[in-house]
Order: sequence, then structure tokens, then C-alpha cells
Amino acid sequence: MSQTIAVANSSNIASFAYSPKRSVLTVEFKSGATWEYEEVPELIFEGMKAAESKGSYLAKRIRGYYHGRRIN
Repeated sequence: MSQTIAVANSSNIASFAYSPKRSVLTVEFKSGATWEYEEVPELIFEGMKAAESKGSYLAKRIRGYYHGRRIN
């Protein structure tokens, strides 16, 4: 299965993508920063896609729970 990309309707997040093969969530911010979060279950990605506020979902369900690193 290939990477799934979602465009965020968010004030802070430009887009985000998920690689089920690697279990990695990639988040591109409007500031230009890109972060990867490791070992993220697909269910969390689906939750982020469905969330009304992508930024709040990221803050409440991903940051601090999954290892993240800036890649640019």
C-alpha cells in the first residue's frame, strides 16, 4: 500500500501524509517545517483526517505520544 496524503484545512498545517508500510505520519506545516512521527497506527491517521481541527488533534493525540523529529 502506498502513502496516503491529505490536504489540511487548517490554520497551521498545510498537509499530512501516512505511510502504512512504515507506520509514519508526516506533517507539513504552513511555516515550511516538516515533521515525521514514528509508529503511528493507521487509526490515528484516520482520526486526524476526520478531526474538525487538525492542529488540536495533533497536539492532543500525537505530540508526546509518538516519537517525532523534524526532517527539514
